[in-house]
Amino acid sequence: QVLAETDVAAATGGQQPDELLAPVRAAREVADRVERGETLDPGDLAQAVNDLRVVYETISAGRAG
Repeated sequence: QVLAETDVAAATGGQQPDELLAPVRAAREVADRVERGETLDPGDLAQAVNDLRVVYETISAGRAG
């Protein structure tokens, strides 16, 4: 939602939206697997959390400046 409501290029210092959307999509896929009750490697979950943290920090840093 934040990505949709934000001028992503301006908020991220020119970083391309695809560079931010790819990890969000990957994390959504992991969340979908959890919701379906599929077995999930803990490393996949950790990667999804870390990817979302990077996206959040990137957008937050761009908005603060």
